[in-house]
Amino acid sequence: MAIEIRPAEQAEAKEYAKTMSTVFAWELTEPGFERFQTTWEPERSQVAYEDGGIVATLGTFSLRMTVPGGSLPVGGTTQVSVLPTHRRQGLLRRLMIAHLREVAERGEPVAALWASESSIYGRFGYGAASQVTELKVPTRHGAFHRLAPEPAPVRLLAIEDAKEVVPPINERTVAVYPGMFQRYDRWWQARWFADTPSDREGATSLRAAISTTGDGYVFYRQKFGWDEGNPAGKLMVADLQALSPESWAGLWRFVLSHDLVSTVEADLRSPQEPLLNLLAAPRYAITRPGDGVWVRLVDPVGALSARRYSATGALVIEAHDPLDGSAYTVLLEGGPEGATCSRTDRAPDLVLDAEDLGGAYLGWARFGALGRVGRVSGDHRTLALADAMFGWDPQPWCPEIF
Repeated sequence: MAIEIRPAEQAEAKEYAKTMSTVFAWELTEPGFERFQTTWEPERSQVAYEDGGIVATLGTFSLRMTVPGGSLPVGGTTQVSVLPTHRRQGLLRRLMIAHLREVAERGEPVAALWASESSIYGRFGYGAASQVTELKVPTRHGAFHRLAPEPAPVRLLAIEDAKEVVPPINERTVAVYPGMFQRYDRWWQARWFADTPSDREGATSLRAAISTTGDGYVFYRQKFGWDEGNPAGKLMVADLQALSPESWAGLWRFVLSHDLVSTVEADLRSPQEPLLNLLAAPRYAITRPGDGVWVRLVDPVGALSARRYSATGALVIEAHDPLDGSAYTVLLEGGPEGATCSRTDRAPDLVLDAEDLGGAYLGWARFGALGRVGRVSGDHRTLALADAMFGWDPQPWCPEIF
């Protein structure tokens, strides 16, 4: 029987989730399945169907993501799984084509994802558009620099109260960082406040604290431990966001000041993590960078027109799509006040792969650096102009995997 690619149906939720759990080595528990259904959008999901069963999946989250100078609707590519019996048969490619067609029909100019394997998605035109950092900080080296601001006071917050207090702070933070997306009510409930035992990995339930200035919060867990008779607990930061120097200092001082904790760990942190500039001895903070959110321009004209640019300029960009071998050329004219973009027949100033244009879209990838290794073609002045235009402060940051 030929394999059929089609949208999933609501009645197939359990089978869809079972296929995913087989690939991702999850135990499909009833609480986990209920949480999955809270954010699943079956009408936007694609399945490969063969002999009465689902053998591959691809889902979409309807997101609104911050881009430099604004925000736009984004198709969140997710739930990608192919059973081991059906790998290397082109199913992911077929699912991706159907997915991107649906994203375009929805009028979403950008698709974005987190890559479980970083070697997969470039060939579909997605580029690594941000970076995240994993941090491990020994609390004995948690002293602050002499020029650090006075930390804002912090108070503990019951999770029930956090449901009311934290989302408005997060919403303000989302508006600042390209790559962040708005968390809607069902997302908050399923991804943060459900807090099932499987989320904890032997640690405490989720705990919360906020800066008394009202512009920062932290979610965290603690894990008790001993090392040769001495306390060696861990505090794991799940999410820490702030909008002022005093709140950054106050929240980090709070997590570094717990008794019986020898190490504070945090992942999915910004490459511009403020803690590294707050510490007196940042060399003791162990950092490990990794790729964050990946971006593909589904509608290049719409996507490039929707963001602002740090410098004023004009570029003719020719991009080659590895998914179908096509190419397009656009004229981009932009600056701090906005941009226009249109198709053109003019000779290009820059020639690159769609993957690298996606990587640069949020302000992360650097055209000059890519040009030095032959991934982007253009003269030195053009590459410098492109970097000046596309670069953005703050750098993109997506602190949550979707």
